[in-house]
Amino acid sequence: MLPASSPHCPARPSRFRVGHGPASVSLGLVAISLLFWLALATVAQAAAASTLPSSSATQSAALLRAQTEDWLQARHPWQGTDYQVTITAEPLDARLRLPACASTPELTLPAGQRIGARTTVMAACSAPSPWRLLLPVRINAQARALVARQAIAAGTALRPELFEVSWRDVATLSQGHVPPDALNGLESRLLIAGGSILTRALVKPETLVRRGQQVLLRVKNAALSISMAGEALSDGGLGERIKVRNLSSQKVLEGAVEADGSVSMAF
Repeated sequence: MLPASSPHCPARPSRFRVGHGPASVSLGLVAISLLFWLALATVAQAAAASTLPSSSATQSAALLRAQTEDWLQARHPWQGTDYQVTITAEPLDARLRLPACASTPELTLPAGQRIGARTTVMAACSAPSPWRLLLPVRINAQARALVARQAIAAGTALRPELFEVSWRDVATLSQGHVPPDALNGLESRLLIAGGSILTRALVKPETLVRRGQQVLLRVKNAALSISMAGEALSDGGLGERIKVRNLSSQKVLEGAVEADGSVSMAF
């Protein structure tokens, strides 16, 4: 047997020889195209994955506090230029690890909760791992308030000289304060201690009609008005409804106290 390299036995050409014809070019283009689309799909998957919190990601405590403060800023009752409001969410426990929420947590007030100096807000996340958290918040609302210069007896007609105007935190007042420009026509309902902020719980409309006082009773409608003498059966301030006895018929009627001290009723 002659060796394969013998000149009498020429080597056979390989069946899988790589050539440079049109078929080889087509195969190369297909391979490049497949690699391009594979790379594009990989990039798309990575981008989609980056928009979702990973299972190990935790909710940012600083961001949650800021969201809570912004939420209350838009909802507290001390809006407008007459107030200077500061809202501070209390720091969270440093050991707390909440799974990152896929969207902004939902913020609400717990049942029965009102916005005041000490407020609690509930934050809730629904996905990917549900959780709820109560966040304590402090609110300071500075406003110009009326402060009694000295003790004021109950039933005293309130006048500006009885008070000084001072900036105070009114968020602590459950009944709200009386603004300096709203003092007219009010009297003290209770004893007001010196140094106290004048609140709505301490005042009532100034008494214009006293019990037993004879008053003018007006009965009217759109087309007719009748006036008669009556006797007030209780004290009453502007706009308050009191009972009045008609001195002629002795019938008891009810009407609203007017600014001139008369009592009017519609029929």
